[in-house]
Amino acid sequence: MNKEITKTMISIKNTQLSFVFKLIQHSFIVLLFLLIPTLIYILKDPYKDFGNHKDYRLTYYFHIPGDMTVKRLEKEQKNINTFILGSSRSVPMYSCYIKHKIFKNSKDIKPFHFSTWQESIGGIYEKMKYLNRKKYKIKNCIILIDNKNTFKNQGEVIQDNHYILTGKSKFRTYYEHFLQFFYYSGKRLPENIKILFGYKNKNEINYADLETNDLYHKCDLYHQENKMDTSLFFKSIPINHEKYDLYPRKKHSTFSQNQISKVEQNYLIWIKNILKKNRTNYLIIIAPMYNQKNFSIKDQTIISKIFDNRIIDFSGVNSITENQNYYSSTSHYYPIVGKIMIDSISKSKLLYR
Repeated sequence: MNKEITKTMISIKNTQLSFVFKLIQHSFIVLLFLLIPTLIYILKDPYKDFGNHKDYRLTYYFHIPGDMTVKRLEKEQKNINTFILGSSRSVPMYSCYIKHKIFKNSKDIKPFHFSTWQESIGGIYEKMKYLNRKKYKIKNCIILIDNKNTFKNQGEVIQDNHYILTGKSKFRTYYEHFLQFFYYSGKRLPENIKILFGYKNKNEINYADLETNDLYHKCDLYHQENKMDTSLFFKSIPINHEKYDLYPRKKHSTFSQNQISKVEQNYLIWIKNILKKNRTNYLIIIAPMYNQKNFSIKDQTIISKIFDNRIIDFSGVNSITENQNYYSSTSHYYPIVGKIMIDSISKSKLLYR
């Protein structure tokens, strides 16, 4: 009887040990399965978070301009003194064309584009504060705002920006990039996996000019002045993978609701203080949004008062917003609109004191 009990106990122990060994084995396989992609991810470094890279221009669809631009400025010593800030609506305001049209190709003007997707007024302030802290001479500054994203969520900084701007820890940002790449990429996960093995989607149009940080074009294509005024007419979609969602408008002026909160008003004042400290020639541009809405009278008054009426307002119903062919979606317009805005700035001479 005792022998049978002993055999049974030994059998149970052997079964338990076998289970434990199999569990360890399977756990090791699972761990290895997770570890290999992680190691490849770190070595490939698709977000350019680790080590040094040849350049920090946008390369893939998941790159965020606000993140990549700070990486550029942290790693590279840039001779820049003229800045364009704003959301994706500022993308067609090409720095090279600004230098050509407004500043007559002056050698003293070194323009640089410092935008990001869905930029808020708090994000613009953080970028201004960053430039000031890095002791860049802010000689000229064009700030583009709109009635869609600039004054949302109390001006909170968009969390996809670089951790220096958001205040998040470096490691949290790296972890979020990892999750976005593998977990939140959804249908694009197979494409991301291919990226890890050196594949690059030929249809991607993400790139930035190395000198001006302009997106989706290279300034050396426009060095010849006879091409400068015509090259920007081409219809190249400014943002990847957007949907055509244009709708008929009523063609009469309407006003947005009051948007500027007390917190956001403070951001505006702080931005103005940085501009004043740097004796900056500046201009505020209100984007020609497809919705044809003007800022509320109250918000317009706040902006005008803080920035001494140094504003050009393209919102509402006008020759730009009436032309549906200028828009690739309700959020974005083609480069020709950037050209029109820059031409208007040049005629106004508001960037000169």
